[in-house]
Amino acid sequence: ITFRSATGVNTDVVLYSTSDIGNATIQLIGAQHLHFRNMTFKKLIQDFNYQDNIYLKKSCTNIEISGNNLINEGGGGGIRIDTSNFVTISNNNFNYNSTASVSGVFIIAAGAKEISILRNILTGTDNGFDFRGSDSVSIIGNRIILTQTSTQSGGSQYMNCNYFTISKNHFEISGNNVFQMNAIRLNNSNISNNFFSLVSSNTLMGNILQNSNGVKFLHNTYYNNCFEYVGQNFTIMTNTKNCTIQNNIFVNEGTNRMIQINQTLAGNNINFDYNCYYTTGTVFAQYQTNTYNSISAWKTATGQDQNSIFQNVSFISATDLHLQTGQDFLKVNNPILQVTDDIDGEIRNNTNPYCGADEIVASVDFTVSGLCQTYLTTFQLSNTADIQSVAWNFGDSQTSTEQYPTHTYANAGTYTITLEITFTDNSTQTITKTIEILNKPSIILIEHE
Repeated sequence: ITFRSATGVNTDVVLYSTSDIGNATIQLIGAQHLHFRNMTFKKLIQDFNYQDNIYLKKSCTNIEISGNNLINEGGGGGIRIDTSNFVTISNNNFNYNSTASVSGVFIIAAGAKEISILRNILTGTDNGFDFRGSDSVSIIGNRIILTQTSTQSGGSQYMNCNYFTISKNHFEISGNNVFQMNAIRLNNSNISNNFFSLVSSNTLMGNILQNSNGVKFLHNTYYNNCFEYVGQNFTIMTNTKNCTIQNNIFVNEGTNRMIQINQTLAGNNINFDYNCYYTTGTVFAQYQTNTYNSISAWKTATGQDQNSIFQNVSFISATDLHLQTGQDFLKVNNPILQVTDDIDGEIRNNTNPYCGADEIVASVDFTVSGLCQTYLTTFQLSNTADIQSVAWNFGDSQTSTEQYPTHTYANAGTYTITLEITFTDNSTQTITKTIEILNKPSIILIEHE
């Protein structure tokens, strides 16, 4: 069964509640195969306890919530899922104005599995995602913009969770006493290609990992301008093992440290490497009770980050963590098989990718002039920066390896031009265009008396 706006415009149908009866605007109990599309759900009552827009409970399955507006001016959450499976939440706009604690997506019980959270926008919430006792969850392509100031709020929380994929999300968090991500007993999960931007004068922590096993942090970009002592970018608290932290960018423009490890590293198979770090603070890292003022001291003492670097990184802005060009030092020569593209879906270099979530992809175009039979046809590249070699095929069995070749077509007609470019980092680009070569103009002799 599908419930949707007949016009396809999500503001044309509004379902709302001003009462605390039922605890939700829509409550589903054991429902199956329902679709909610292109509508507005609005919860107005100011109450912290379970005041949700949509509440799924008691083994709901095959539920789709897509293209909706979810507005909550009270407490509770946007979508609450309890022991339900195969739920897809995609392309929705969550907007919350409450000062109460509100969760954009809140899984409150064990047994929730196969949940897909895709391409949603969440603004104004205390916690973008709050998962507890959940397995096999995909969180991909979402944008989370948090502006709340509630104590210990943050981008996402995970407790007792397994097999999560968290990729290509943009977490933009501002306020006081907040965190980027808090993971307690998160196991066998991949976190890759995310932007984590924390803009705050006073924060609790950046990313927290504790009692977790088999978590991979790959190709993420972290920015933190917190000036509070405890505002470190990455913290491992206790009982964590078999974790990989590679090909990330960590930038702190506050006074806080980059890394804090409260447990022992020996025997726990925790691997930091091929990362780029930068901080304006005086302490680079803390390992148990010892502090290290430089990346070299950290490397020597712990054996970690042997191929990592310490250098400032230029982003588009504090909230747009795409890279500015001209930063080849970020090419870490450590391709990761599980991460073949970047946060925007651009293909990564398969031998020497950039660390962080954004891959700078070289791009060249060409133009053609002189499209006439037996006349000189000229091929012009848009730029030659970082080009190692080119290979032209003019479509008439003739080729060239010159960057700016000329060619003469013996016959008029349609030709397919192929240009293969190899860049200095061994990445490649292929461009194909079709051109029309015109007949040579006829010469008419006019007698003049």
